[in-house]
Amino acid sequence: MGDEEKQGQSESGELKDSKTKMPFEPGVLKDGDKVIKETVQWEERYHLRAMTSRFIMLVIWMVFWGWLCFVVFPEAAQQKTNEKGEPLYILAKTHDDSKIKTITQKEFNALSDLNKKDWKPKKSAFAFLGENNVNIYIFLVIAGLPFLMTLYRAIYNKVSVSYVLTDYRLIVREGLFLKREFQVRLIQIRDLSVYQGLIQLMLGVGVIKVFSNDADTPELTMEGIRDPVHRKEIIYKISEQKKSEKEFYMGQA
Repeated sequence: MGDEEKQGQSESGELKDSKTKMPFEPGVLKDGDKVIKETVQWEERYHLRAMTSRFIMLVIWMVFWGWLCFVVFPEAAQQKTNEKGEPLYILAKTHDDSKIKTITQKEFNALSDLNKKDWKPKKSAFAFLGENNVNIYIFLVIAGLPFLMTLYRAIYNKVSVSYVLTDYRLIVREGLFLKREFQVRLIQIRDLSVYQGLIQLMLGVGVIKVFSNDADTPELTMEGIRDPVHRKEIIYKISEQKKSEKEFYMGQA
């Protein structure tokens, strides 16, 4: 556990992160005739480390398409010309694509019919889109759009997704323009699970899934959580404490 987390941990084991504080006003809840003033135990935003595996896969995707477009099929990347500025065309042997030569359109037209049968224009795999900068356009569409979408998702999650744990509720908030809030009372939590991939495990982030008896929110997913195992234990500890208190009061009644 890092120093900043040790500093934010109280003697009771409840975590209070000062560096990830966000504006949240604890509410006043009613439990029957009892009025409860809740206090914040922990709050934080989505951590960008959770997107690391996606960015790694995206880099691999972009390298693959860059290799395919500019190494395997480079001839469509740009229109080549000779010293006179005449367009050049790449020809390949009809039965052997490895044997190629570059000539102008005029030279190709001057070839005898017999030679024309032996040689064919060598096209890229994407030649149906045209020969001018085709590979560049394809690379930008196939590799560039996923990059922009992933970057948008990372920024969206970082800015709009937040988590708050009070001594009575667990709250998930998300949305930039259309705000949404999901919450479950701690006494209604019946199970907690932590999910971490290999890269997330190495970076200390993960996903916490909360299963509850709440009909409106039977399952709550919290992604991009730092030190998810420790966070889960905090939620579990407070939840069990509230359940015991409720059982005690019910026994007294």
